[in-house]
Amino acid sequence: MVKNSLQGCCGFWPFGIAISLKAAALGSGSREPAFFARLAEESGRFAGQEVAINAFLQSDPAFIALCHWNANIDNAFFWRGEDGPLECGLMDWGRAGRMNVAFAIWGSLSAAHHDIWEHHLDDLLLLFAKTLAREGGPRLPVSVLRLHLELYAGIMGLSYFLDCPARIRNAVPTVMTAAGIRDPVVEGHEHVRNQLHIATVVLNLWRRRGLGALLDSLSHQTAGHAGS
Repeated sequence: MVKNSLQGCCGFWPFGIAISLKAAALGSGSREPAFFARLAEESGRFAGQEVAINAFLQSDPAFIALCHWNANIDNAFFWRGEDGPLECGLMDWGRAGRMNVAFAIWGSLSAAHHDIWEHHLDDLLLLFAKTLAREGGPRLPVSVLRLHLELYAGIMGLSYFLDCPARIRNAVPTVMTAAGIRDPVVEGHEHVRNQLHIATVVLNLWRRRGLGALLDSLSHQTAGHAGS
């Protein structure tokens, strides 16, 4: 899923994170030096486990399905069959394939409002898991589904900090003077606003959850599989 090796690109993160912290108007907790220092340490640990993380995310066939990589509704079309049931077709096959369902969920929610991530994520994942099982799919434990989702957020977040900040600065050279995503400096640049918002989603998730905690959960999960 990641074009560049995370471990080989650590030097790019401070610049990318600095742009996001400066221009995305995160809460005070995400601007604290202690958070930045913890993130710098944990991101290196996370990148060092890149191979193990990717192996884990592809290890359970129950989580692999035909998906679109962002699961947005505009990639599908719907109609009523002759007997009345709702039918569904997929338009954007260029971004569809066999993948971890958590990757599709990340694509769907990566630009969602912070309130969704902070207050409604477990309910949405539970709804997804129940619907999947009801329609004949496997029963996915919500706690494990959330771990998969957060691991993808970590991978995609670190990948984001490799190249997107440079594109943002090219589009808006004065981005570091912005007070937030509604600042006039970036207000007229939809793509820049979207990218900065996704950055805040990732950084707020890391602030609350911690990349180190994700690795601890991954170790616990893989140890449980090895012992079963």
